[in-house]
Amino acid sequence: MPDDYGDLTCELTDLPNNVCGILHGHRDAGPVASRFERLGWRVSSSSWHGYEVGTTWCEVELEPAEVPDVLLNGVVDPSRFDDLATVLTRCGAGTYGLELYDEDGGLLREMLCDPAGGRPRPGRRTGNGRPAERWPTRGGQPSQP
Repeated sequence: MPDDYGDLTCELTDLPNNVCGILHGHRDAGPVASRFERLGWRVSSSSWHGYEVGTTWCEVELEPAEVPDVLLNGVVDPSRFDDLATVLTRCGAGTYGLELYDEDGGLLREMLCDPAGGRPRPGRRTGNGRPAERWPTRGGQPSQP
C-alpha cells in the first residue's frame, strides 16, 4: 500500500473531521509522528506537543492526552479507513481504537487493535449503536464506560 505524499485532496479538504481515535501507551506524540514521516507522510508541528500528519487521503492531528495516550482526530477518505488502521499498525501504534463518522456525526465504523491480536478488527457495538468499550468521542474527550 504505497502512501501518496502531498497535500490532502480538494474533495477531502471540505469534509468535517470524520475520524478520531486513541493510541494507548504513548506519552509523546513526537515519536508517533516520526513513524508516519518514515512512511512518507507529511509531518508538521501543530502545537507545543502536537503534530499534524498527512497524505493525499488522510490528515490527522496527534495530541498527547493527560494519561499516557495520544489522541488522533482529523479527516480520512472513508474508503481508506482500513488503510489508516494498517498504517497505524505499521507505525507500531500497539493498542489503539479508531472511529469513522459520517458528515452528520453518526458513527459508521469502529476499529480496535491490540498487540496480542496484532491485526485491526471491527469493534463491538452496544444495542444503542455506541461503541461497547471506552474510546474517545468526537472532539477527543473520552466517553464514559
